[in-house]
Amino acid sequence: MSSDPAPSAPPDADQGSPASDQAYSPEEALGMLRERLAQLADYARYYLASRRDAVKLVVKRGIFFAIAGLLAVFALAALLVTAVVLICQGVAEGLSVLLGHRWAGDLLTGLILIGGIAAIAMIAYKIVGSRSHRLTMERYAELRQKQREQYGQDISSHSASGNGHGRS
Repeated sequence: MSSDPAPSAPPDADQGSPASDQAYSPEEALGMLRERLAQLADYARYYLASRRDAVKLVVKRGIFFAIAGLLAVFALAALLVTAVVLICQGVAEGLSVLLGHRWAGDLLTGLILIGGIAAIAMIAYKIVGSRSHRLTMERYAELRQKQREQYGQDISSHSASGNGHGRS
C-alpha cells in the first residue's frame, strides 16, 4: 500500500472552486501577470536561442562542406598534374630510347605537348567563335525583321537607298 493520499476529486459545483471563483486583488493579479510575462519572455529567449543555434549550425556545416569541397578539388588537381607529369616522362623516355638521345626525347615531348595544347585551343576558339558569330547574326536578323514589321523597312534597306543621314 502506498502512503500517498488518493488524488482528490474535483470539487462539486455547489462548493465552488477556489481557483476559478477566487477574486484576486489588483496587486496579486499584477504579480501573477508579471510572473507570466517573465515566463513568456524566458520562453521567447529560449526559442530565439534555439533558432540562432540552428542558423549557426547551418553556417558551420556550409563552411565545413565548402572547405571539404575545396580540399577535394585540390586533391584531384594534384592527382591530375601528377598523372600528366608521369605520362610526359614516360613518353619522353620512350622517345629518348627510340632516338638514342635523352635531350631529343625531352624536346620532342615538349613540342608535342605544346602543339597539342595549341591545337585544342584553336579548335575550341573556332567552335566558340563560330557559335557566337551565328547567334549574333541571328539576333540582328530578328531585329531587322521586327523593323520591317514595324516600319515597313529595316536598317539595311534604309542605308542601301541612301536616305540615311550617316556617311556613305
